[in-house]
Amino acid sequence: MRIIAGELGGRRLQTPKGENTRPTTDRVREALFSILGDHVQEAAVLDCFAGSGALGLEAWSRGAKSVVFVEPDRHAAACVQANIDALFKGEASPAPTLLKLTAERALPKLAKQGLRFDLVFMDPPYDANLYTPTLLALTALHLLNPGAIVVCEHGRKAGVICAPSPLALLDTRGYGDTHLTLFKEGSEPCA
Repeated sequence: MRIIAGELGGRRLQTPKGENTRPTTDRVREALFSILGDHVQEAAVLDCFAGSGALGLEAWSRGAKSVVFVEPDRHAAACVQANIDALFKGEASPAPTLLKLTAERALPKLAKQGLRFDLVFMDPPYDANLYTPTLLALTALHLLNPGAIVVCEHGRKAGVICAPSPLALLDTRGYGDTHLTLFKEGSEPCA
C-alpha cells in the first residue's frame, strides 16, 4: 500500500497483519479523494477506526492542516505510529496525533480539548454496528465544523446508513464490496 498523491505521493505504508484490519484499497482511496476534491485543503481531519492510517495520511499528503488518528487495536495503532514516524521523522507541524482508544472514549476527550473537524473518515469493522453511535457522538459532542464531511466506508450489505441531524446524505458510491457513504454537516437530514 502507498500514498497515492500529494507531497508524500508514492511513499509506502505499513499495514497491520492479520484479519482484524481491512485497509482501504488504492482504487477506493483514489476515487474518494477525487470526490472530496478541494475539501481536503487546510482541513482538520479525524481518521476514526484508522487501521493503517492510510486515509488520514493521504489527506495530510494532499494538504490537510492537521490529522488525528483514533485506533484502539494495539497492532493497528503500532502500524499507524510507524507510518507517522517513517513519513514525518518529527518534522511535521503540527504533528499528527494518535489516540489508542475506542471512538467511544476518544471522541469525548477530543471534544474536551475543543477540537473540531472539517473531514472525518469512519471505517469501523463492518459488522460492529459502530456507524450510528459514532455519528451520534460526532454531532452531540459538536466535533464538526460547519460544512464538515463525514465519510463512512462500509460493506455492500450494510444497507442504508442514516445520520442524525444536522448531517445529511451527500453521496454514496460502490466499488465492488466496498461502499462509501458521505454526509455533510449543516444540511437537511436524510429520511
